[in-house]
Amino acid sequence: MTDIISRLKQLIDDYADGSVAKFARKTNLTDSAVRGWLAAAAPNPTFDSLDKICRELRISADWLVLGKGSPTGKKLPPPDVVIVGPHDPQARAAERFLRAVPILDDAAAAGPARAINEYDINDWAAVPELLYKENQRALWVTGDSMEPTLTDHSLVGVDVLEGLDPVAFRRRIIAARHEGGVVVKRLECDDKHLILLSDNPRYQPIVMDNDAAQDAVIGPVVWVWQQL
Repeated sequence: MTDIISRLKQLIDDYADGSVAKFARKTNLTDSAVRGWLAAAAPNPTFDSLDKICRELRISADWLVLGKGSPTGKKLPPPDVVIVGPHDPQARAAERFLRAVPILDDAAAAGPARAINEYDINDWAAVPELLYKENQRALWVTGDSMEPTLTDHSLVGVDVLEGLDPVAFRRRIIAARHEGGVVVKRLECDDKHLILLSDNPRYQPIVMDNDAAQDAVIGPVVWVWQQL
């Protein structure tokens, strides 16, 4: 992570004239968070924070995270995800210095956070350590309701969180339980409702009463893989 911090310092110099406050404003991060990373006084930047830096500054995630290529003029590429199949996925992922994440069907993903069994798993995805969390699950996106952000047959990684507060994930893309399955939508909420929005304006919002929406949100989408 030290190398990432050194590249972060380079971005602050190149994009914010060396000003941490200016860099924080440009990337929609807090001044204190950025200063904490630089001083090693706070936990390392999360993938969400790195993703935000790459998107706001339109730089390459390969450069920021791995030191590959040039930072200039590159959009955020998809994470380095490999479909490794069901045969010994953990070992096959480890061969590539990656971690294996189960790809579930809708019914399994919509169930409670629990130990999943082999019948729930359609396949396995291997993802970089930076993206991996223990309770992570992957899902295939079907349809065009989240275009242009997510295309049909995108693979998304979801951090499965127990008892999360939906307010903390407003405007984030999340996976949610709906009518016995799973939808991937952008989350909004107010005092009385949980609102699941499509990025494609042709689709109507899904509105749930807060009481009926208890435990509807499975967790945030933390990475996306799309085949070109």
